[in-house]
Amino acid sequence: MRALTLILLLLLSVPAHAGSIGYTTVSPYMDWTSDCSKPYEPSFIISDVSSYNYAVDEFNSYVSEVENYIQCIKSEAQSDSKTIIQAIENAAKSEIDEAINAVESAQSSLEMQKAFLN
Repeated sequence: MRALTLILLLLLSVPAHAGSIGYTTVSPYMDWTSDCSKPYEPSFIISDVSSYNYAVDEFNSYVSEVENYIQCIKSEAQSDSKTIIQAIENAAKSEIDEAINAVESAQSSLEMQKAFLN
């Protein structure tokens, strides 16, 4: 139990360093790309009032598409960040459990060796 407490204290006192996701080191400079479809910017050819009115309608449609695109990006980013956090937490727990099991195994081996001394 003392060894387990020592490991937990060591884990809490170790400075934080970035891990990896796959072969990529985690950093604020990682690239993330949305799967949302970016709307195409309209081009306007205006020659009279009618074509101007049509261009205004096209512009308003474009603004609406951009708003939907931005909302899609926000939703996707939020979902991806939650998924990444869960993946990191699961992997960290697995590695911590493995380290604790290794210490417990070593402690058990040491205690068995001590029993031969008596």
